[in-house]
Amino acid sequence: MIALIPNGVYNMSNRKAIINENAKKYQKSAKKIKSQLLEGLMPILHMNRYQT
Repeated sequence: MIALIPNGVYNMSNRKAIINENAKKYQKSAKKIKSQLLEGLMPILHMNRYQT
């Protein structure tokens, strides 16, 4: 899994923290890595690619 989950964040009310943690990595990544990152975040956040 490429997506990072910050320590201590395990409930879905803190989705924004998970998204912000991975946003920096997403912006610097190549297209293939971006796709893998989004695929990893979808089941964690219960959101689709366009919402994350």
